[in-house]
Amino acid sequence: MNVKLFSPFTVDFAFVTDLINETDRNKIKEYILNTAHKYSKHQAIGVNDISSHGETNEFILDVFPELKNKIQDAVNEYCKQQNKFEQKISNSWFNVQTSGGFTSPHRHPHSAYSGALYIESNPETQRIEWINPLEAFSGPDGASVECVPGGLIIWPSHLVHFVTSFSEDRRIVISFNTRNV
Repeated sequence: MNVKLFSPFTVDFAFVTDLINETDRNKIKEYILNTAHKYSKHQAIGVNDISSHGETNEFILDVFPELKNKIQDAVNEYCKQQNKFEQKISNSWFNVQTSGGFTSPHRHPHSAYSGALYIESNPETQRIEWINPLEAFSGPDGASVECVPGGLIIWPSHLVHFVTSFSEDRRIVISFNTRNV
């Protein structure tokens, strides 16, 4: 597994590109699209978009234990490279967003690290962005990363992040939080 750290502003993020292949992404996408009707539209991610976050006690990664183990391994490697406490995935959910979808600026309280695995996305038009926590001292520069299909991004949960509205394609993402073991 190739876990690469990058540091847009005094904080290390991780980006993993070889976590799952297209066949596995398609199986996950099929499951999500077949179960999405059970969940409500979620206005924090777009008017017609769906999220399983907070809807039930079902966590999407529990449906795919092999994937959960791969993500946990990536989290472990990320923490090891930074000499941080061991973490455990504490919850997970999916978002299905269509044209005009977005994610409002937010952070993940009560978590140590958060992550996003892109199941379906268009890296040419979709990016996840973070606000620099040192903005008052160093200027408004933030960081952004293309939403690459199969790409996993891990970052500290206290960082405010968002996805701006995109005009085409669909975006399916599995997100998760961790806690100290």
